[in-house]
Amino acid sequence: MKIAGTQFNVDSSTLEIYLSGCTRGCVGCHNPELQDFKIGTQYLEYMPRLTYQLSRPFVSNISIMGGEPLEQGRVNLEDFIRHLRSYDKYYKRNIGIFTGFDFKDVPPWVLQHIDFIKCGAYDENLLSDNYISNGIKLASTNQRVYMRGADY
Repeated sequence: MKIAGTQFNVDSSTLEIYLSGCTRGCVGCHNPELQDFKIGTQYLEYMPRLTYQLSRPFVSNISIMGGEPLEQGRVNLEDFIRHLRSYDKYYKRNIGIFTGFDFKDVPPWVLQHIDFIKCGAYDENLLSDNYISNGIKLASTNQRVYMRGADY
C-alpha cells in the first residue's frame, strides 16, 4: 500500500491522506492520477512524515482517501489505521475513510477501526455545491457520511 501524498484541510481541521490505487473507474474521477497502485511511497516509509504532521494540535480529523482505501487489502489498511491510532494516542482524533463503495458493501472489520466513513461513488450527474452529510461537504448527492455510534 502506497501513500501518494497528504494535505491539511484547514476548513475542517483535517489531515487528508491520499492512497494510490483504484479500479472503480468513476466518470469524472476527482483523482484519476491516483488510480495507479504504483504511485507514491510505501506507507511504512511514509510514517515518519505522518508522525510530524500528526504532531500539529490543530488537526482534529484524519481522512484516508484515494485512490480507493477499500482496495488496499485488509492487512495493509488495518495495519495502517493501527499505526495512525498509535501515533495519535494523545489527541484522540477522528479517523475516517472516503470510499466509493456503498455502505452495505463495506466490510465490518473496517467499521471497527474508524469513526466515520463517506460512502458512495462520485456521480457528476448529481453534483451539488452545498450538499452536507453529518457535517461533511460532499461532491454529489448520492454520497453519505456514516458516524460511529449513530449509524453503525
